[in-house]
Amino acid sequence: MKKILVFFIIISPLFTFAQFNADSSRMLIYSSPTPEKFRAHYPNACYMYKTSEDYYNNKPIPDSDWLPWKSSSRINTIKNGKIEEKKISEIGVDWFSDANGILMRRVEKTLYRVIVDGPVCYFVEFGNGEALKNPDGTFDFATSMFSGKYFEYYSMTLNGEIESWSDKILEKYLKEYGWLEQYKAEKIPREMKDSVWDVESRKINKKLKYLKMVNEKLAKK
Repeated sequence: MKKILVFFIIISPLFTFAQFNADSSRMLIYSSPTPEKFRAHYPNACYMYKTSEDYYNNKPIPDSDWLPWKSSSRINTIKNGKIEEKKISEIGVDWFSDANGILMRRVEKTLYRVIVDGPVCYFVEFGNGEALKNPDGTFDFATSMFSGKYFEYYSMTLNGEIESWSDKILEKYLKEYGWLEQYKAEKIPREMKDSVWDVESRKINKKLKYLKMVNEKLAKK
Protein backbone atom coordinates (compact mmCIF):
# COMPACT_ATOMS: atom_id res chain seq x y z
CA MET A 1 0.00 0.00 0.00
CA LYS A 2 1.25 3.47 -0.84
CA LYS A 3 2.22 5.46 2.22
CA ILE A 4 1.07 9.04 1.96
CA LEU A 5 3.05 11.33 4.22
CA VAL A 6 0.74 14.32 4.33
CA PHE A 7 2.80 16.21 6.91
CA PHE A 8 5.99 15.29 8.74
CA ILE A 9 4.23 16.36 11.90
CA ILE A 10 1.99 13.31 11.49
CA ILE A 11 4.90 10.96 10.90
CA SER A 12 6.89 11.68 13.99
CA PRO A 13 6.35 13.52 17.26
CA LEU A 14 9.96 14.69 16.97
CA PHE A 15 8.83 17.44 14.65
CA THR A 16 6.38 18.69 17.26
CA PHE A 17 8.27 18.39 20.50
CA ALA A 18 11.95 18.53 19.63
CA GLN A 19 13.28 20.49 16.70
CA PHE A 20 10.54 23.11 16.41
CA ASN A 21 9.46 23.40 20.01
CA ALA A 22 11.57 26.55 20.52
CA ASP A 23 10.05 28.28 17.52
CA SER A 24 6.41 27.39 17.03
CA SER A 25 6.14 29.67 14.00
CA ARG A 26 8.09 27.10 12.02
CA MET A 27 5.23 24.68 12.49
CA LEU A 28 3.39 26.69 9.87
CA ILE A 29 5.61 25.00 7.30
CA TYR A 30 3.58 21.83 7.68
CA SER A 31 0.23 23.42 6.95
CA SER A 32 1.28 23.84 3.30
CA PRO A 33 4.82 22.48 2.88
CA THR A 34 7.03 23.61 0.00
CA PRO A 35 10.78 23.25 -0.63
CA GLU A 36 11.17 27.01 -0.30
CA LYS A 37 9.63 27.04 3.19
CA PHE A 38 11.97 24.30 4.39
CA ARG A 39 14.97 26.04 2.84
CA ALA A 40 14.26 29.14 4.89
CA HIS A 41 15.47 27.04 7.85
CA TYR A 42 17.56 24.37 6.08
CA PRO A 43 19.12 25.91 2.93
CA ASN A 44 20.05 22.58 1.30
CA ALA A 45 16.67 20.88 1.86
CA CYS A 46 14.62 18.96 -0.74
CA TYR A 47 17.19 18.72 -3.51
CA MET A 48 18.42 15.94 -5.80
CA TYR A 49 22.08 15.43 -6.72
CA LYS A 50 24.04 13.59 -9.38
CA THR A 51 26.72 12.62 -6.85
CA SER A 52 27.33 12.82 -3.11
CA GLU A 53 30.16 15.26 -3.85
CA ASP A 54 27.60 17.58 -5.41
CA TYR A 55 25.69 17.55 -2.11
CA TYR A 56 28.77 18.63 -0.18
CA ASN A 57 29.63 21.21 -2.81
CA ASN A 58 26.06 22.57 -2.85
CA LYS A 59 25.48 21.71 -6.51
CA PRO A 60 21.96 20.24 -6.78
CA ILE A 61 20.39 19.20 -10.06
CA PRO A 62 18.96 22.45 -11.52
CA ASP A 63 15.21 23.06 -11.54
CA SER A 64 14.48 19.79 -9.72
CA ASP A 65 13.02 19.63 -6.22
CA TRP A 66 12.11 16.58 -4.16
CA LEU A 67 8.92 16.53 -2.06
CA PRO A 68 9.79 14.00 0.69
CA TRP A 69 6.60 14.65 2.71
CA LYS A 70 4.42 13.21 -0.09
CA SER A 71 5.40 9.54 0.18
CA SER A 72 8.01 7.15 1.58
CA SER A 73 7.39 4.54 -1.13
CA ARG A 74 7.52 6.76 -4.24
CA ILE A 75 9.45 9.83 -5.38
CA ASN A 76 7.50 13.03 -5.97
CA THR A 77 9.45 15.80 -7.66
CA ILE A 78 8.90 19.20 -9.19
CA LYS A 79 10.80 19.71 -12.43
CA ASN A 80 10.46 23.08 -14.13
CA GLY A 81 7.23 23.65 -12.18
CA LYS A 82 5.66 20.30 -13.08
CA ILE A 83 4.99 17.64 -10.40
CA GLU A 84 6.09 14.12 -11.35
CA GLU A 85 5.74 10.85 -9.46
CA LYS A 86 7.87 7.73 -9.97
CA LYS A 87 8.77 4.54 -8.18
CA ILE A 88 11.95 4.92 -6.13
CA SER A 89 13.62 2.24 -8.27
CA GLU A 90 12.85 4.21 -11.46
CA ILE A 91 13.96 7.70 -10.49
CA GLY A 92 17.48 7.43 -11.94
CA VAL A 93 18.99 9.60 -9.18
CA ASP A 94 20.89 8.16 -6.21
CA TRP A 95 21.39 11.19 -3.97
CA PHE A 96 18.87 13.46 -2.26
CA SER A 97 18.54 15.83 0.69
CA ASP A 98 15.52 15.49 2.97
CA ALA A 99 13.33 18.29 4.33
CA ASN A 100 15.97 19.04 6.97
CA GLY A 101 18.88 19.00 4.54
CA ILE A 102 20.23 15.57 5.55
CA LEU A 103 21.96 13.67 2.75
CA MET A 104 20.11 10.58 1.54
CA ARG A 105 21.30 7.67 -0.59
CA ARG A 106 19.13 5.55 -2.85
CA VAL A 107 19.85 1.86 -3.35
CA GLU A 108 17.39 0.20 -5.72
CA LYS A 109 13.95 0.88 -4.19
CA THR A 110 15.04 2.10 -0.75
CA LEU A 111 16.24 5.46 0.57
CA TYR A 112 18.65 5.82 3.49
CA ARG A 113 19.49 8.90 5.54
CA VAL A 114 23.25 9.38 5.88
CA ILE A 115 23.78 10.09 9.57
CA VAL A 116 27.54 9.46 9.66
CA ASP A 117 29.73 9.69 6.56
CA GLY A 118 33.22 8.22 6.78
CA PRO A 119 35.17 4.97 6.45
CA VAL A 120 32.26 3.39 8.36
CA CYS A 121 28.94 5.03 7.49
CA TYR A 122 25.74 4.88 9.53
CA PHE A 123 22.30 5.11 7.92
CA VAL A 124 18.65 5.19 8.97
CA GLU A 125 16.13 3.83 6.49
CA PHE A 126 13.63 6.41 5.22
CA GLY A 127 10.10 5.33 6.14
CA ASN A 128 11.38 2.97 8.83
CA GLY A 129 12.91 5.48 11.22
CA GLU A 130 13.10 9.23 11.74
CA ALA A 131 16.15 11.44 12.29
CA LEU A 132 16.43 15.17 12.94
CA LYS A 133 19.76 16.95 13.25
CA ASN A 134 20.16 19.38 16.15
CA PRO A 135 22.30 22.56 16.06
CA ASP A 136 24.93 20.88 18.27
CA GLY A 137 25.43 18.08 15.74
CA THR A 138 23.52 15.43 17.70
CA PHE A 139 20.33 13.84 16.40
CA ASP A 140 16.83 13.11 17.65
CA PHE A 141 15.73 9.67 16.53
CA ALA A 142 12.37 7.91 16.57
CA THR A 143 10.48 5.07 15.00
CA SER A 144 8.33 5.80 11.99
CA MET A 145 4.71 6.32 13.02
CA PHE A 146 3.56 4.30 10.01
CA SER A 147 5.76 1.24 10.52
CA GLY A 148 6.63 1.61 14.21
CA LYS A 149 10.15 0.56 13.25
CA TYR A 150 13.67 1.93 13.37
CA PHE A 151 16.05 0.22 10.92
CA GLU A 152 19.75 1.11 11.06
CA TYR A 153 22.42 0.17 8.53
CA TYR A 154 26.09 0.69 7.74
CA SER A 155 28.48 0.59 4.82
CA MET A 156 32.22 0.68 4.45
CA THR A 157 32.62 4.09 2.76
CA LEU A 158 29.66 6.10 1.52
CA ASN A 159 29.31 4.14 -1.73
CA GLY A 160 29.87 0.71 -0.21
CA GLU A 161 27.32 -2.07 0.07
CA ILE A 162 24.68 -1.24 2.68
CA GLU A 163 24.17 -3.90 5.34
CA SER A 164 22.19 -4.20 8.58
CA TRP A 165 23.91 -2.53 11.51
CA SER A 166 25.12 -4.41 14.57
CA ASP A 167 26.72 -2.77 17.59
CA LYS A 168 29.35 -5.51 17.38
CA ILE A 169 30.76 -3.70 14.35
CA LEU A 170 31.52 -0.65 16.46
CA GLU A 171 32.70 -2.68 19.46
CA LYS A 172 35.24 -4.52 17.31
CA TYR A 173 36.93 -1.22 16.46
CA LEU A 174 36.61 0.13 20.00
CA LYS A 175 38.39 -2.94 21.30
CA GLU A 176 41.13 -2.49 18.68
CA TYR A 177 41.70 1.14 19.70
CA GLY A 178 41.39 0.58 23.44
CA TRP A 179 38.11 2.46 23.88
CA LEU A 180 35.71 -0.40 24.59
CA GLU A 181 35.76 -0.17 28.39
CA GLN A 182 35.43 3.63 28.22
CA TYR A 183 32.45 3.21 25.91
CA LYS A 184 30.75 0.69 28.19
CA ALA A 185 31.36 2.83 31.27
CA GLU A 186 29.94 6.03 29.81
CA LYS A 187 26.50 6.58 31.35
CA ILE A 188 23.43 7.73 29.48
CA PRO A 189 21.77 10.70 31.26
CA ARG A 190 18.09 10.27 32.09
CA GLU A 191 15.37 12.63 33.29
CA MET A 192 11.91 12.01 34.68
CA LYS A 193 10.27 13.67 31.67
CA ASP A 194 12.11 11.48 29.16
CA SER A 195 10.21 9.39 26.66
CA VAL A 196 11.56 6.02 25.55
CA TRP A 197 13.03 7.63 22.44
CA ASP A 198 14.58 10.52 24.34
CA VAL A 199 16.73 7.92 26.05
CA GLU A 200 17.17 5.83 22.91
CA SER A 201 18.34 8.91 21.00
CA ARG A 202 21.04 9.53 23.61
CA LYS A 203 22.16 5.92 23.31
CA ILE A 204 22.43 6.22 19.54
CA ASN A 205 24.23 9.57 19.77
CA LYS A 206 26.74 8.00 22.15
CA LYS A 207 27.28 5.22 19.62
CA LEU A 208 27.73 7.76 16.82
CA LYS A 209 30.21 9.81 18.87
CA TYR A 210 32.46 6.78 19.19
CA LEU A 211 31.90 5.79 15.57
CA LYS A 212 33.21 9.21 14.52
CA MET A 213 36.26 8.65 16.75
CA VAL A 214 36.83 5.32 14.99
CA ASN A 215 36.45 6.97 11.60
CA GLU A 216 39.11 9.54 12.47
CA LYS A 217 41.52 6.69 13.19
CA LEU A 218 40.57 4.76 10.05
CA ALA A 219 40.89 7.86 7.86
CA LYS A 220 44.58 8.15 8.85
CA LYS A 221 45.44 4.63 7.70
